[in-house]
Amino acid sequence: MKKVLFFLAILPMVIFISCSSDDDKSFSLTGKTYATLNYTAHDILGKPYTVYKVWRFVSDTEVEQSSRENSPTGKFIGDVEKGTYTLDYPKLNVQIIDGISNNKYECDFLDENTFRSYWYSIGGDKEPHDFIKQ
Repeated sequence: MKKVLFFLAILPMVIFISCSSDDDKSFSLTGKTYATLNYTAHDILGKPYTVYKVWRFVSDTEVEQSSRENSPTGKFIGDVEKGTYTLDYPKLNVQIIDGISNNKYECDFLDENTFRSYWYSIGGDKEPHDFIKQ
């Protein structure tokens, strides 16, 4: 009988602990920056450099995209482009609006520090790009 009473006494705590697990965890991108190696280019003299694509999440719905030379914090290449995003962790949808087109990216988080997006290379191959938190 004591065992039954003891079990009944701790049952509410067990139920509370099991109900308040990771389901309540919220994930936000606001204020975070992620970058990926995009491609290799050449300057006027033929010297190669690496171009990084950088996404800076400025609010719950707004993102800025920039291209940087040789590192995620390197010299800007071109203008910063504005866009929007929706996050339903682990899914991320990004829409970048530049002067020419409206690019849409569907991404999947591998963990909170890395997400993967695919886009097509000049040769037509579908390439994965892993964005890493900076």
